[in-house]
Amino acid sequence: MEEGIEKLENLVYWARCILGSLLGIIFAIFWRPYLGSVITAASIALLVFLVSYYVIRWILGEARVNLLGGKNKIYTIGIGAYFTAWLFFWILFYTLFFHGTSG
Repeated sequence: MEEGIEKLENLVYWARCILGSLLGIIFAIFWRPYLGSVITAASIALLVFLVSYYVIRWILGEARVNLLGGKNKIYTIGIGAYFTAWLFFWILFYTLFFHGTSG
């Protein structure tokens, strides 16, 4: 039973980590200063995170969500990995490929 819970937690964690990485890459490719400030970018990242909560909850179903510890637990699994990966990949890809190009 504990192994199944750990697998579900790992699945949610890595899904959020991959989602944050992809969002960071998308931001590096498409985000430019005239689109808004860092606050706007963080708001979009937060919105995507909240959408991921509902998608994960829908995919897992109520039984698995309750097995993980309830709806509030789904919020916290992978939150640090998501935002760290988003920021890291945004900075990395922007620096490597777009730094020095005109905005």
